Amino acid sequence: MVRVSLFGLIYGVATSVYEIPSLPSLLLLESNGAPQWNVDFIRAAHDWELESFTEFFAALYSTSIQRGSRDKMLWNLSKKGTFSVSSFYHKLTNPGLSMFLWKSIWKTKAPSKAAFFVWTASLDKILTTDNLRKRQVVVLDWCCMRKKHEESVDHLLLHCEVVKVIWDDVFLRVKLSWVMPCRLVDFLASWRGLHGDSQVAAIWRLVPICLCWCVWSERNARCFDDHERTLSELKAFFFKSLFLWAGAIVCNGSSVHDLLLSIVTSS
Repeated sequence: MVRVSLFGLIYGVATSVYEIPSLPSLLLLESNGAPQWNVDFIRAAHDWELESFTEFFAALYSTSIQRGSRDKMLWNLSKKGTFSVSSFYHKLTNPGLSMFLWKSIWKTKAPSKAAFFVWTASLDKILTTDNLRKRQVVVLDWCCMRKKHEESVDHLLLHCEVVKVIWDDVFLRVKLSWVMPCRLVDFLASWRGLHGDSQVAAIWRLVPICLCWCVWSERNARCFDDHERTLSELKAFFFKSLFLWAGAIVCNGSSVHDLLLSIVTSS
């Protein structure tokens, strides 16, 4: 069956977000036995979410439904569907994508509070307005950066029009073509070091953490302090912060100098 861990976004916008409905209430079997899933959502899908919605329904309709059979729990880490110590041990010790992702956050020279924030954001646990509404907090669901669109982790840190301008500027400065993933967790997992020595790679790993941290700081300043930076001021805030963070790295060599100049100085 479809797992919440694979489609957290879909479950977040389902009308039954506070209650887990029974399968009979969502599934209709037509006379020919074909399944018809009746899943409602609290809003329409955004452009960058269409792929996730398509995969969700493809997974639903690929599930075989048998009349008269009882539901049962299966252990999906083994072929037989039953729990085994060996399959659980293999899962715990297998260095998959998730282990790489957390290492790419915690093994940087970023301040601990910023690394913790990005780690929390990648788990979709920071208090954006959509997460507050899931906790039944009455709050206006919009992105304060542009005063429109619903505010989610992925929208605020990746797809917001204001933030996207800064991301595009960063990639342009280092002459890098980049297609922005839908989710923050996928974005962080796909972040790779630039060609160069270890110091260049260390500075480049700071970029996503630093920009996400600066955007969150700006968002909170607008929400709680009624203070708003212009786009140019927000860019300057990010570049200055990145330069200060890079000071924690012992920088030697022209390649490091060139990278810092290309990112921090004006085009």
